[in-house]
Amino acid sequence: MQNTIKTTVWRFFAASLALLVAATLTTSCGDNDDETLPIDPAQSDDVETVCTPSLHTLSIPATLDGDASLSKAVTISGTSAIGRFETTEKIYVYNVSKSAMLGGTLSPANFSNDGKSCTLTGELTGTIEANDQITLLYNLNGYYSDPANQSAFLYRGQTGAESSLIDGGIAENLTVKSTEGGTFTTNETAKFTLCQAIFRFKFADNESGNPIKVKTLKISSYGGISSHYMPLLSSYSPVANVTITPSAPTSDYIYVAVRIFDQYASGDVLTFSVTDADDYEYQGTKSAPDGGFKNGNFYYNTNPIPLENKGQLVKPTITWGEGTTSVEPDDNKRYNVFGPYNGGYQPSSLTLSGTSQGYYFYFNYGSSLKLDNFTATYKGSRTLLESSDDLNIEISGTNNITCGHYQAIAAGGTLKLSGKGTLVLTATNEERKGIYGNNYAHNGSNTIDPQVLAADGYTVTCSKTTVNGDGTYTWTYAVTPTD
Repeated sequence: MQNTIKTTVWRFFAASLALLVAATLTTSCGDNDDETLPIDPAQSDDVETVCTPSLHTLSIPATLDGDASLSKAVTISGTSAIGRFETTEKIYVYNVSKSAMLGGTLSPANFSNDGKSCTLTGELTGTIEANDQITLLYNLNGYYSDPANQSAFLYRGQTGAESSLIDGGIAENLTVKSTEGGTFTTNETAKFTLCQAIFRFKFADNESGNPIKVKTLKISSYGGISSHYMPLLSSYSPVANVTITPSAPTSDYIYVAVRIFDQYASGDVLTFSVTDADDYEYQGTKSAPDGGFKNGNFYYNTNPIPLENKGQLVKPTITWGEGTTSVEPDDNKRYNVFGPYNGGYQPSSLTLSGTSQGYYFYFNYGSSLKLDNFTATYKGSRTLLESSDDLNIEISGTNNITCGHYQAIAAGGTLKLSGKGTLVLTATNEERKGIYGNNYAHNGSNTIDPQVLAADGYTVTCSKTTVNGDGTYTWTYAVTPTD
């Protein structure tokens, strides 16, 4: 039976929140919302009027309609979700007319209807007037007061547990109608919409069918999902991936919240990269349903998603040079290397030896690199050894680098080889012969003498191309001192 993704709508706040705002004002001066300490006349000859922020005590009745299945607090049972307001939830208020976030937050209280009805209350500071438009931001976890439009719902740092789900909601286009008697009122209904979709995943080995015990899960897409959402910005670039790290490796359900971008949702494909408890890497994909994934939906699978075993991850032996920062691979399995900093970054220096499986390296600002009997494989779509600037490689012994990209080694500047030994390179582009640099860039019939790769005092030769029959090609470079 084909494994499919089913959906059920979570109307998080598909709810009517009747908004009644009561405000008690203290003295204010214009739009100055900065807090100012009182001035002691005995200590100052220039006594000025002191402004304090306007203080608003707000009370907002909130009710989830009878069919709503989810508020912020999520309890999931199988394929259904039950939600209730919680006292720990926070609601920020943004004054659209003043382009400013009000200080403080609102919180749910006075519950009824089994937690689906409440009153949002709290004290806020700032300026608010009749005809101002306001926006309510429910459970905003990336708060900025200045500039307020940098505020975001952040979906990073989730653990896969239900309790770590990020559930944000937004209610827009609310207009303050009256300030008579110091009381703010509005006749409009605040309708919250869910800012993200929720997914539930399990994974299995596509050959054995055995469940995969997930240590880390990375989900990426063509651009239809993002790890953050900035609702007060008219446009911004989504980050089309999110990484989940459970508190302990697990084969149980993993729950993930992500923002869906409608403009890229149609035809989107989710790509999964999973590392299990034994550091085996698995990869696979899942296509979105017709019309793409939608915010406000809960997506779950009837069967585990099958993933292909890509082999066990193995970290290389690294000897870090003086001043070069020791780093661990990031979520993308990349060693992002920097050299010493002295008014600017200097080239890094390090030695790679032993076996590396599933990792790649990026050398910022150039590098002096030694390969000492180094065997490495990376089948992703990145160069295994890449430098943004000049790259000087000293060869010792027999070294083998296999890469699923155009070339195994690349430099944004000049690339030079020295030492004594061989460098066996396997990559996917026949023309490039495994290496790309400003001084060694093959193009069509343009064949370059490998001796241009030789550092002063050394000789470099390259073998004929070996066609492997699987879309890859292999070359052997020999490096020797010049007699």
